[in-house]
Amino acid sequence: MDRLWLFAVAVSVAFLGVALVVLGYVFYAWSKNSAVDTTTATAQLTTTVTSSPQTTTTTTAHTATQSPRPAQVPTVAVRRFYVVDVEETPTFVAEIESDSDGVVLRLTCGDARDDAALVKGVNKVVLPLAGRRQTLSGGVVCVVKAYHQNAEVYSGEVKLAGASAEVELVDYGGDIAFFGQLYTPGLVFKRLVIEVRNTGDVPIYICDSGCLPQIAVYINGEYAKAALQNSLVLNPGEKGRLTLTTAPVRISQNKTLVEVRLGTTTAKFAVDFSDFFALESAVLFSQRVEVDGWDVAAVNITETSYVQIGGTVYGAEERMKFVAIRISARNIDKEPRPLGDLWGFKLVTTAGKGYDPATTLKPARGMGTSIAPYNPSVAVQPGEVKEFDVLFQIPQDEYVWGIRFRIGRPPNIAEVGVKRRVGVIEVRDIIAISDKGKSG
Repeated sequence: MDRLWLFAVAVSVAFLGVALVVLGYVFYAWSKNSAVDTTTATAQLTTTVTSSPQTTTTTTAHTATQSPRPAQVPTVAVRRFYVVDVEETPTFVAEIESDSDGVVLRLTCGDARDDAALVKGVNKVVLPLAGRRQTLSGGVVCVVKAYHQNAEVYSGEVKLAGASAEVELVDYGGDIAFFGQLYTPGLVFKRLVIEVRNTGDVPIYICDSGCLPQIAVYINGEYAKAALQNSLVLNPGEKGRLTLTTAPVRISQNKTLVEVRLGTTTAKFAVDFSDFFALESAVLFSQRVEVDGWDVAAVNITETSYVQIGGTVYGAEERMKFVAIRISARNIDKEPRPLGDLWGFKLVTTAGKGYDPATTLKPARGMGTSIAPYNPSVAVQPGEVKEFDVLFQIPQDEYVWGIRFRIGRPPNIAEVGVKRRVGVIEVRDIIAISDKGKSG
């Protein structure tokens, strides 16, 4: 019995030993297979590139499923912008720089809008801002946007202040008109010359028709319809002269207020017609008048383009003419008197303006009207008569209305006026004296 039990134990131990040996072999085989699979998986992430028989380069990839790198975002910049006249239309011009092709620019200025395709480099983009000959009086905001593959890559805005101007008075004039049943001569405003300088950032258009806004003129607060003799197109910073003629507005005072309105710009000027009204209020004489030891008269009026003084001929400036007024002066005093007692000459034209004697003359070739120039140092003996010419230079479209001058020295000064009256029936020269200039 004991032997049988021992045999059973021995068989069991032997079986257990065989089982352990088998399990050990299985474990060993499994471990070996696992090592082979791991080596194969690692080789799929490592690439070996043999560049030569002597060298071997091994590169390990970071991941087998990496996403493609996104494309670079284009760079867009506004280098310069301005508004300029293009075929009488205010046009926004922008210089846009892009570092790549395929960029779409969208430009919006108020109600105006346009798209443009940009190429690599500097692109010039233009956009009309308004209608033909239209001045932009108010401000405008321009929005600049750039897109690449439907994505916005640039956004900015440009603010335009709009039109503004400086207006300066260059010249003005009136004209003689006749009023009432007696055809009494009077003065009406006629002509205005101004200089306009564009101080804004958009073009300015000034013309008789088709330009917006229109220029308007007011004389002493009264609207005067004006016709333009020329038109102007002024880009920012430019200037030009404009000549206007107005519908007749009667002038009845020395100082006249002229107002010019151009869009948001208003300019006011005070113009002087005092020389004209000084003649109108003078006391009239027939031909000669005695004043402070002098017997004087205006005896002749000559208009010419050339005058001769001594042996030299002088020519009038462009669009101008000479006017020589011959004055006859007799000394009725008991002592010699210098011609310098007659002074302060002022020519008054039909434009209502006063002109001083010409001081600068330009030599010319040809023949001219001989004149005897005024010399204030010449002494006139008692009873002697001296005649001389006072030379003026005035615009060709103006005519002599009269002349003013003074006689005497302080404190005794008299003002003399000689006026040409042009009526419907007769033309005559008259002489007048005003006591308004006397003192003492």
